[in-house]
Amino acid sequence: MNKRFVSLFMIVLILLGNSGFTYAFSGNPKIDWLIERGIVQGDNRGLRLYDGITRAEATKLIVEASGLGDRVPNFEGLKSMFIDMKDNWANGYVNVAVINSLVNGYQDKTFRPGNNISYAEVIKMLVMARGEKVDTVGFGGPYWFIPYRVKAEQMGITEGMFIPDFSANATRGMVFELVYNTIIKGMNKDVEIYKGIVVDNSRTSKLNDDEVNIVLFEDLNDSNAYPRYKMGEKIKVNIPKGLADTGGILGVVVDIHIDRNNMATEIELDKSYSYIEGPILASEYDVYMGANGKYYDVYQDKLQGVIHNDKSYDYDDFVYDLGDYDEYGDAAFLAEFARVTVKGSKVYFIDSYTFDDIAPVNNVRPSRNEVYIYDDKKDGRDATISLSSVIGYSHDSGFLSLDIDDIYPGDVIHIYNKNHAIARIDAENHGIFEDIIENQGFYFAQIDGDTYQVREANRRRPVFSLDGNKYYTLYADTAFEELHNLIDSDIIYLLDINDHVQSITKR
Repeated sequence: MNKRFVSLFMIVLILLGNSGFTYAFSGNPKIDWLIERGIVQGDNRGLRLYDGITRAEATKLIVEASGLGDRVPNFEGLKSMFIDMKDNWANGYVNVAVINSLVNGYQDKTFRPGNNISYAEVIKMLVMARGEKVDTVGFGGPYWFIPYRVKAEQMGITEGMFIPDFSANATRGMVFELVYNTIIKGMNKDVEIYKGIVVDNSRTSKLNDDEVNIVLFEDLNDSNAYPRYKMGEKIKVNIPKGLADTGGILGVVVDIHIDRNNMATEIELDKSYSYIEGPILASEYDVYMGANGKYYDVYQDKLQGVIHNDKSYDYDDFVYDLGDYDEYGDAAFLAEFARVTVKGSKVYFIDSYTFDDIAPVNNVRPSRNEVYIYDDKKDGRDATISLSSVIGYSHDSGFLSLDIDDIYPGDVIHIYNKNHAIARIDAENHGIFEDIIENQGFYFAQIDGDTYQVREANRRRPVFSLDGNKYYTLYADTAFEELHNLIDSDIIYLLDINDHVQSITKR
């Protein structure tokens, strides 16, 4: 909501008085909306919904609503052009209103500040407060208000209201309804609502950290609104800090409110879409998800984006250029980890990774962008990795923005593109080590009744320590012998992004 409509909120308090009294709902949903938000308050005589509002009060309303209230102190002592404004509390407001061509007086050089204001005058003020231009050529005398009445109807200011006599004195209750309509219609005009999917952020495109690209799925605006964008269009949106984490919403379908500068004012996750995480096998027409053992269909008209290691791909290139061919000539690509956006059986977005190395973090030197890891290739000894960027991950929150100095010992780092990384920040767990079990040639650590794979691939192997000081590489086929002395012991164990064990240490 811009400054103009904030001012409209504030002026209602001024018009009613601010004595600290509050009152029950009026039964009118528009006025109750204002009451619920603390905008409407009464004085010791109540809400006084049927009382009138003076021209001075209305002038204050238009000045505040136009964002000119901060100029009033400079004009309070200035002599008014109206002979009846000397020493009047509203002199500064009237002067500002006159200078900005917002109000007029009478031919006898009076303003008549204490007179009640008519509906026609209130409507003119609200139209002017919205900054609308009105063509009044040809309308004078008793018909002066007709162009403002027509404009107010077009703007929705008088929507749902019956005003039989526009020259009659306006009541407070009716003014509240007019103010409500002006605020709501102004909000609807200045803020547009769309459903769309986030297809780029600063990690995948040349965007700032607070920017994303969104492909629009659906127009959620009022049927009378005229949205700027067409469905299927990709737009750039600025996400204010604290509203959403741009590092974590890639591939997410959202209902998003944006202002005329494409600044997001509200974001809500569309829960009808699911986000499945884990290894995937992508083939010509479908994606197999290792997390649940299900296949999901890929249709080009539904799929909005494919990212692998921060690079965008067409789906065919993703499968055929990155994948391998089987004996039948069919191609498929195995991604080590992915977050896939699905609805029903259809895929809408893929954000995937293949890692150069996965290892527990031992220490960090942020000043040099260096991370020290326990390197399984070097028998658990320290190795140093220099990073240019990092993103965070946790099972509860998914992806999130992260700086290198936010990485800590006990995290598990996943290196890709040589110097980029995902840090699992909830990698550390405690439990009782029970056994190493083998199933169909694969080995698993059994901890507190759960099983975690002990991977055998180079740069994927876990490390272990029997004393918390000296670390060694844990080879799957000798893991039972190496860890036999830890059975029934309390241990610290670290898990990678796919819940494979990366470190086992006696507490």
